[in-house]
Amino acid sequence: MSSSQRNWTVAQLQLYGLMISLRPYECFTIHKEVTVITDNSNVLHLDKWLPVNARERRMITYLMQFRLNVKYLHGCHNESADCLSRLFTDMPPEDQKEFLPDLNDKDDFIVSVTDVVEATILKEDTEEAVEKK
Repeated sequence: MSSSQRNWTVAQLQLYGLMISLRPYECFTIHKEVTVITDNSNVLHLDKWLPVNARERRMITYLMQFRLNVKYLHGCHNESADCLSRLFTDMPPEDQKEFLPDLNDKDDFIVSVTDVVEATILKEDTEEAVEKK
């Protein structure tokens, strides 16, 4: 967050988070009903929200173009969002081990496969193009 965003209210940060999460998928979500699960009761009443400043007005106007189905889930029951807000480095070492990648697995590798015939044809085509110039 920027220094000015640190001064925003929790409700404004919730609106902003919802707004930036919808923006990359706007072309898909604009035509569908989107279910939003939040632990902020203010966001439940998005259609009745009275903006206190221009920033809130812009965010609410942007969000009103979507068909949002906002559901409230108490914070302690919202486990998926709760785990996203936890820092890996703040976990105890025994919990960190659960999330560390298994580096002993020898099955994970990437191999570039090209057909020799296709590679030869491609090389001949590029040589002909160079000769024509």
